[in-house]
Amino acid sequence: MLGDSTDRSETIHSLEGHTSTVRCIKVLDGRPIAVTGSRDFTLRVWDINRGQLLRTLEGHEQSVRCIEVAGNKVVSGSYDFTCKVRAAEDLGLDMCSGKLMHSSGMSIQESACIPCEGTITRFMR
Repeated sequence: MLGDSTDRSETIHSLEGHTSTVRCIKVLDGRPIAVTGSRDFTLRVWDINRGQLLRTLEGHEQSVRCIEVAGNKVVSGSYDFTCKVRAAEDLGLDMCSGKLMHSSGMSIQESACIPCEGTITRFMR
């Protein structure tokens, strides 16, 4: 029916966990990972294939307003007048695969990746 704006799509997952309004979201290109920013001052890292929270990131003192991803870095901007730059290791993720690298504060020695001219280069630590 022309002009019918009813959304008939089915929700696959509902990403729940923030304690205030979600202000921004960034899905990492080519990876099953999303990062959300909220008025609860946190960022949350999600596995969107499973609908599962991977990690909560703190550090901002006001609402998180924007998120951008560049290579293996995630940058967040906040109303606290700061931008935080976090590396893949700080997110606890292998940005190549989206796999969780950290659990309970313990680091798992895994491969990391560096974007290089549109390709991904892997190296072992």
